[in-house]
Amino acid sequence: MKAYRDQITMYTKKMYWLTTRSIHLAVVLFLLFFSSCSSTTSIAQTVDVGVNITPPFWAPTYENVDRIHYYYLPDIECYYDVWNQEFVYLDDGNWMFASQLPSFYSWYNFNADPFVVVLDWHVHEPWMHHHFYVAHYPRYYYRSVYKDNVRTPSGFNENIKTVVYNRSTIANKTIEQKREPVSNEAKVKETRPSQKMNYYGNTVGSPVHVQKNMMRPRITGTENRGRAR
Repeated sequence: MKAYRDQITMYTKKMYWLTTRSIHLAVVLFLLFFSSCSSTTSIAQTVDVGVNITPPFWAPTYENVDRIHYYYLPDIECYYDVWNQEFVYLDDGNWMFASQLPSFYSWYNFNADPFVVVLDWHVHEPWMHHHFYVAHYPRYYYRSVYKDNVRTPSGFNENIKTVVYNRSTIANKTIEQKREPVSNEAKVKETRPSQKMNYYGNTVGSPVHVQKNMMRPRITGTENRGRAR
């Protein structure tokens, strides 16, 4: 009788172990399947987002066009959103969005191979971190940084961390393409509402907090007496 009970107990334990193992295996398989589906969806979304987007004629040439989202134009401190085909520029302390730049940028010649920074694929709304781009790519910095007696740099690609030199000549571009994307009117039609510009959380125009290294040198007592005379 005891042997029979032991046999039943052993059989029950074995069945419990097999059932538990099966449940664990089913859970693992489900998670793997779910993860695989999510990854596939994510990859598909990533690839599809920028598909069939044509870069503007003034942009530098590079591979994987559909993997580019933003440009930065350091000479005018503006951005270009390739996917939405709109410029992002500052006006009255706000970031404005429009398919053309306003007339106060009319001096900027898009037909003269402007220097363009192709921004990192992973960045989102780079104008919200404008202080970084102004510091890294100040106006006309490329004139001294990328010296080349033969070639003129047309841009810098952050994705491959390389200066871009090769670009099709303006002569090969059609008259339609050569139209400058600048409006003759003072006001341009906005493509979406403006955004306020902030630096480290402080609104533009607020007083600068003077750090120690920014302070005026102290005047000694002797210098004070001399000035008093």
